[in-house]
Amino acid sequence: MEDFYSDKHEKWTVEEYAEVIIDLKNSIGGHFEIVSVHPDHVVVSATQCPFGDVVQDAPHLCKMTSSVFGGIAARKFGYGKVSLRQRIALGHPMCEVAIYFTKHSEENGDVYEDLPITPSYGNPFNWEEETIHMLNQELRRSDEMIETLLAELEELRK
Repeated sequence: MEDFYSDKHEKWTVEEYAEVIIDLKNSIGGHFEIVSVHPDHVVVSATQCPFGDVVQDAPHLCKMTSSVFGGIAARKFGYGKVSLRQRIALGHPMCEVAIYFTKHSEENGDVYEDLPITPSYGNPFNWEEETIHMLNQELRRSDEMIETLLAELEELRK
């Protein structure tokens, strides 16, 4: 995602990182803003979740925010620890998220470290024929299982 904002090898400042994560979340319906920017961490807050009211029934969706913020930090700075301090999903009036770029923080959070931009196995153009064949077999087995389950459901309806 961050390649949309700059070349993948370009170094970012902490300020640029903060602006990017805010833009990402706001572009999908959130209302995030920067609270503070420090050399070793950023704090952002939100008064509106991109997932809307649904997040109150599915607080695990906050992990998506954590993985986006932490993943980008890890790729741009080598390390990211995301602390979801307050969460609308848990009944707080707002979300507050701290993202750390160094390991010295004692605050609890999800750690993301040395993540590649695209894993070597993530580009299907680089897959070997054997890998594609194996994936095809797994998909065929999955299709067969679904067809069997549908047939059983039809039989139960009778």
